[in-house]
Amino acid sequence: MKEYIITIFLLFAFTQISAQRYQEENKMGDNEIFQMTIPLKNDFKDPHIKRVSLLFRADTLSFADIIPDRIDTSYINNSFLKGPFAYKSNFYDLGFEGDYYVFKNRHPQIDIPIILNAQTKKLTLRGSAEKLKNYSISAIDMYVDSTTFCYSHGYKWNEKSYFGLPAKYKGDLKNLENQISRDITSSYDGTPIDSVLVYEAVISLSDAELGRTAEEKFELKRLLFGKESVYSAIVAERLRAKETNYFDDGQPKWAPAIQGSSGRRMETKIKIYVRLNKDGSVTIKLPKMLGNFTGD
Repeated sequence: MKEYIITIFLLFAFTQISAQRYQEENKMGDNEIFQMTIPLKNDFKDPHIKRVSLLFRADTLSFADIIPDRIDTSYINNSFLKGPFAYKSNFYDLGFEGDYYVFKNRHPQIDIPIILNAQTKKLTLRGSAEKLKNYSISAIDMYVDSTTFCYSHGYKWNEKSYFGLPAKYKGDLKNLENQISRDITSSYDGTPIDSVLVYEAVISLSDAELGRTAEEKFELKRLLFGKESVYSAIVAERLRAKETNYFDDGQPKWAPAIQGSSGRRMETKIKIYVRLNKDGSVTIKLPKMLGNFTGD
């Protein structure tokens, strides 16, 4: 308890000191950001994790980025999709159910540090008038030996992803949901099952034939969340089905991810969230944003 109180006091003290020092040295107008780092240690219980970045939107934890230590190249090669970019991470959009369930399942040991409201004084350039200004938390970077808090004032969230656009399904998603629901109704034997499943797939570009553009290819890899069951087998079989992935004219129903800087198509992973509802219907959701270059 004593240690807990000291930690809160230090966080409050660092907040006030860092904020005032920042304001004295950096007068940036309406959009202002300051950071503070304190020796708040973190036990990730995973030697491969180098940093955990938590991003907030309107004071709500919205995204998590797990950055690995790149020293262990065998781990990097086995755990992440290979690509032309060196940057690797596991990104989670916590507003997307697929990412939320996988994040909670993979990283139950990650605790969110205590966050205090930051308030600092802004001195005017002329005169002695002072104005109180509230800052809100925008990010937390957690390391093994320290934690960095980033606060902002007047910051407007950019809805566009720096990395680009995620892979998307061009077919009829509602029709796919109905097909899986019918398959389950005709085959389910009443065995208890997990109602929520999250699959990992890869949307890649197959080798182009002479005179033809490379075509998109869907490959279902594994179950990331939920237990293997009759239900999961039915869903996996339907996701792999030819009619699910190709139109009648042979064109693929999946569009690959688009790189933000160049507009080029990219091979990426994708999470597929599938939920069996109480009324027997099925809900499928796909990512709405791309948080890194590989979709991991």
